[in-house]
Amino acid sequence: MKIDLNSDLGESFGPWQMGDDAAMLQLVNSANIACGGHASDPETMFQTLKTAAEHGVHVGAHPGYNDRQGFGRRVIPMPPAEIGRMVAAQIGALQAIARLVPVKVHYVKAHGALANLAAADKPVALAIAQAVHAIDPGLALLAISGTCLEEAGRETGLTTYSEIFADRGYQSNGQLVPRGSDGAMIHDAAEAANRLLNFLKTGLMPVVDGDPIPLKAQSICVHGDGPSAVAMAQENPRPARGRGRQLRSLYGGLIMQPLTPEALTFIPVADHALMVQLGTEVSETLSAQVVALDKAIAAASPEGVQETVPAFVNLLVEFDPLVTDHAALETAIRACASRTEIAENAGTLHEVPVCYDTDLAPDLAAVAKATGMSEEAAINAHLSGDYRVGMFGFAPGYAYLSGVPEALQVPRKTAPVRGIPRGAVMIAGPQCLVTTLKMPTGWSILGRSPTEVLTQDPSRPFLFDVGDRVRFRRIDRAEFDSSYRQDAT
Repeated sequence: MKIDLNSDLGESFGPWQMGDDAAMLQLVNSANIACGGHASDPETMFQTLKTAAEHGVHVGAHPGYNDRQGFGRRVIPMPPAEIGRMVAAQIGALQAIARLVPVKVHYVKAHGALANLAAADKPVALAIAQAVHAIDPGLALLAISGTCLEEAGRETGLTTYSEIFADRGYQSNGQLVPRGSDGAMIHDAAEAANRLLNFLKTGLMPVVDGDPIPLKAQSICVHGDGPSAVAMAQENPRPARGRGRQLRSLYGGLIMQPLTPEALTFIPVADHALMVQLGTEVSETLSAQVVALDKAIAAASPEGVQETVPAFVNLLVEFDPLVTDHAALETAIRACASRTEIAENAGTLHEVPVCYDTDLAPDLAAVAKATGMSEEAAINAHLSGDYRVGMFGFAPGYAYLSGVPEALQVPRKTAPVRGIPRGAVMIAGPQCLVTTLKMPTGWSILGRSPTEVLTQDPSRPFLFDVGDRVRFRRIDRAEFDSSYRQDAT
């Protein structure tokens, strides 16, 4: 299981500095960046986004009340619709600055008094969730566990993650203890770590006014504005690791990181091939590095290279053993690695239509039940995924796509089902696939697409290339029936 460590950052304003963002960005997986409401300004946003990208930290918008004097910790009476527009304006501001870095904004987390109000006030929670969805249904929502905002995010169809606080006290209703009250803040890093360890063991969170309460947690927040913030961020990952959890960002998507020759491992494969291993854990960053290295080798055209086969974490290089050998090729590939250029939006973007009607989606209901969603929310979660072609395998044109949102992930079935038709859109774990042939599968089928992945062009037999991006688009039955060729292979 993976769990995320996040912090509220980018909360300085002009010459006034808040917290040690540089240190925190070396410790957290995800950064909730102020958008100019309760704190921040364009230059602070830019510098925080830039530093986050350099450290491979995923970023989210952290909108709050337009109340710099009160740091967004005072409720300003506003109708829910007005709150939605305020949130939308702040998200848009951060997205605009992020384009200048460039880096992608992956999620939204409300700040301070706004977050606390949305935790208890359903109309406010819905206004925030609907504003996020209107801006980009691919944005995730990070919400306090067990609250109205968490519920509203899922009802709206957003990928929604549950958050607990390492350094805040809780009440028996699941709300945070108001700042200024006894027990609101935990300043001792060791005390917070012990509380977190007990929570991870039991799923129960201690409260100031009763017995511990059950909460879910996919992300742990450490506030970045306190004097013990860095110590807290250093101490609190340890209980999570001790419980067998990986500290990783929840948010799929690419953080641009350079590829260095030293990061490569070379494995000889017979006498005519060399496996170049770039890592062991599938990620979009690693996939982008594989694609970049593949292109660099193609551009350099080392002597004797006959073919390259990119996959999620490695690159197979086949060569003529009468022309070159493993050692010479390793030297040539290291030289290519030093010249790679990693681009966030590398690869062609393909829009793939999908119909989710019941007879075309035999596993949709089961996936929705397994993930605790409604069927409509499961469809929206699938549509929100940021998919990238990682490799081909198993059958002609079978493009394995990474990027299934974690909230939608389900394991393979225990036994395969026969006769799955061409065009079935399926998921298993973090991967998605569009079938090209009629064949058995143990994956869960969410819908069907009329898109033909196998082409009639011998020079380009598949619609996709490794590194391409895929965005799914919902279509109705009439559009599907008019586009799906029953006589296709």
